[in-house]
Amino acid sequence: MRDYIFKFNDIGFSLIQNEDVDYLIKIDCDSEVREFFPDGVVKKEEIPERISKYKSAYDEYGYGCYLVFDLKTNNFIGRAGIGDLDNGETEIGYLITKELWNKGYATKILMALLDWCKRNLKKKRVIAFTPVEHKASERVMQKAGMTFLKIDIMKGVNCVIYEYKLK
Repeated sequence: MRDYIFKFNDIGFSLIQNEDVDYLIKIDCDSEVREFFPDGVVKKEEIPERISKYKSAYDEYGYGCYLVFDLKTNNFIGRAGIGDLDNGETEIGYLITKELWNKGYATKILMALLDWCKRNLKKKRVIAFTPVEHKASERVMQKAGMTFLKIDIMKGVNCVIYEYKLK
C-alpha cells in the first residue's frame, strides 16, 4: 500500500522512491509519451539520478514530482509535479502512460495540482506550458481552468504558456 502526500477525487499523489524505477521507465523512456519534450526520452540508467533529484527537491521545497495512481484500482497513471524554473516562475506538469490517454486523467491531474497549489503555495500564480503544436495538452490546460498568457520560448521550444492565479 502506498502512502499519498495528497489525494484529489479518485487519484493519489505519492512521493517517488528509489524502488519506483520501473514506473518512471514506463513513461520517461517511451518516445511517444516524451514526444513533445525538448530533451526527448530518458535513458534507463539516468532514472536513479532523476529519482534522487526529485527526492532532494521535495526535501528542499516541500513540493516536487509525484507518482500518480488511481485510488479505486491502484493502477499507475503517470508522473506529475510542481517545480521552480530558473526565471522565478513555478511550473506544473504531468506525464501519463499512453494506454490512459484520452480518458480524462490529464485534466484530473492538472486540476489536482492547481488545487494543491492554491491551498499551499504562497505565490501569485503557477504556469504550465507545451509546444504550440501540442494541441491536446493545451486543451487540458484550458479544461483545468488555466488562462492563456503568451507564446514564448521555453527550454528552447516555441510554447504556449498558460497561467493560473493563486491569489
